[in-house]
Amino acid sequence: MVTVLNFEILPGTPGLTLAEVAHVLVPGRGRTATGDGLTPEGAARVAVAADLFRSLPVAGRIVCAGYKSPLDSKGRPWTTPEAPGEVFQGVPEADLMREVLLASGLDPFSVRPERHSIDTVANLLRSESEGHFGDPRPVAIVSQRSHLRRILSVIAPYTLRRPYLGVVVPSPFPAPLPPSSVPLPPPSSAGSPSSGPPPSSAPSPSSGPPPSSASSPSSGPPPSSAPAPSSGPSPDAEHFLAELASRLIAARLPADPLRAIRVAERRSVALWRLARAFGKREYH
Repeated sequence: MVTVLNFEILPGTPGLTLAEVAHVLVPGRGRTATGDGLTPEGAARVAVAADLFRSLPVAGRIVCAGYKSPLDSKGRPWTTPEAPGEVFQGVPEADLMREVLLASGLDPFSVRPERHSIDTVANLLRSESEGHFGDPRPVAIVSQRSHLRRILSVIAPYTLRRPYLGVVVPSPFPAPLPPSSVPLPPPSSAGSPSSGPPPSSAPSPSSGPPPSSASSPSSGPPPSSAPAPSSGPSPDAEHFLAELASRLIAARLPADPLRAIRVAERRSVALWRLARAFGKREYH
């Protein structure tokens, strides 16, 4: 797991600082084609969340939120003793994230899966209303920048009942060097007992003068070292309809938490069915 210790904060509740945060919320970011693994973006969220949780002065819980999107039909039937009688299609994102966090050494008591939500609005609704945090202390939400901005401006004000802020996952996320890419130390300058004398650096009698470093008359100016301007979208850019969908899902939800979850998820399923009708087949 890559370590990221310099956290970029996006403000949520006015005046809240990272020093006051007790909990961490990690929304899911999709699953692999087999339904039993995290996408690279999801794994990056988990890595940042683990480092953040360890850095908190008084850590509470880290909540992993998400099952799968309504369009995600991947994976074989999966069960867990923690949800007797339930059969999931593939492994929920929450359980995949928790597995990585526990493998990194976090206390199992501190890592809580919310394995039923099917979109970001429900991620926050269920994490809050089902008691996954355990107390009302502030929370840091970990995600990529564009997703985090949508959460902080559109979703969290209507779903969380605690102070909150955002912690940005860098995009692209730094990956560890593979073994073949690890720089090797320079070779020793001391010769072995069997080695001969080093070759002379003096030019041979037949060698001519060293080549001039001046450019030939036909040579042009040296190429510019300035990077070319980027023409593509941001690596973490969301679909332009994502914010609209979240606004529709989170609008005027019932005050009762259970009813709010049902209404939000019913709206989410309807919107995803509409998206499928227009040809959208993937979660992102």
